Amino acid sequence: MTSPAEWRAANRDHVRAYNLAYRREHATEARMRNRLKNWRDAGIVNPDGTPFGHADYDARLAEQGGTCALCPREDADARGSALHADHDHATGVVRGLLCRRCNQNIIGRLEAALRDERLMAYLNLEVRSTA
Repeated sequence: MTSPAEWRAANRDHVRAYNLAYRREHATEARMRNRLKNWRDAGIVNPDGTPFGHADYDARLAEQGGTCALCPREDADARGSALHADHDHATGVVRGLLCRRCNQNIIGRLEAALRDERLMAYLNLEVRSTA
């Protein structure tokens, strides 16, 4: 009798095909589990402090009319990726659901604002030290 490991090694192509079919069939469930884990790991919460979950996502999506909070993009983009839970990184409170493009745009603008703030502080210090 062969061990499971030996059988898998001898039937590598069959195992690959089975695993691929399984992942395709259960992709939505896996994405949902991963999304929930990511929200919990990031400490994303509702305004009342309760953990943000799938029911909250669905309710927020309905409030936003099924689209990004900033633009008309719908829940899933061409790659099937859902809207992102935009949140305050200091408190973890969800502000809204954004498409990938709007989420990245906000991040870029925040980073630029922080650079500008640091630049102004630097220039202010420069001006003071030369005066």
